[in-house]
Amino acid sequence: MNKKKAIKIVLLLAFSFLLFGCWGVDGEFKHMRNEIFDEMNYKDFDRELEYSVSGFEILLASKLAKISDRTFDLEILLDKISNAQIGIYNLNENEKITLNSFTSFEERIRQRNWVKLVKSCDGEELCFVYVNMKNPDRIKDILVLSVENEQMVIVQVHGRLEELVEQLIKKRGIKV
Repeated sequence: MNKKKAIKIVLLLAFSFLLFGCWGVDGEFKHMRNEIFDEMNYKDFDRELEYSVSGFEILLASKLAKISDRTFDLEILLDKISNAQIGIYNLNENEKITLNSFTSFEERIRQRNWVKLVKSCDGEELCFVYVNMKNPDRIKDILVLSVENEQMVIVQVHGRLEELVEQLIKKRGIKV
């Protein structure tokens, strides 16, 4: 392969990543992350990973899911998601995180129309699921916080999520 062809391929790949892939998370995600860590008095947290999954990446995953083994309706999930962001953070093992660590944060996001759907506490494992109810007719954002051992995971999903729930209920039903 000549040098000119190799440069074109590298430039095309770089352009593709710039156009379709997002390495970092958006300002809203960073703001929530900072609020959480401020609430817990973490001034210097260890960021293991922050990544924003673009719509193009979700589209590719959806296309792959359609041709793969259909043990789970993954393509239904992916068709309704437009963007997802994830942050994984290592926490200081000397500081304990409790339910009270999130009290002030919960009040602040409640003022921005987020409603807590799930709060789970099992020993030192905490999990919260919030839904943004800015428009009560449309669920467009879900925020998940999970703390386990010395690690916190924050996931924010954007999309037509009420359609996602509706499709899952139609396909799978509700089993209680």
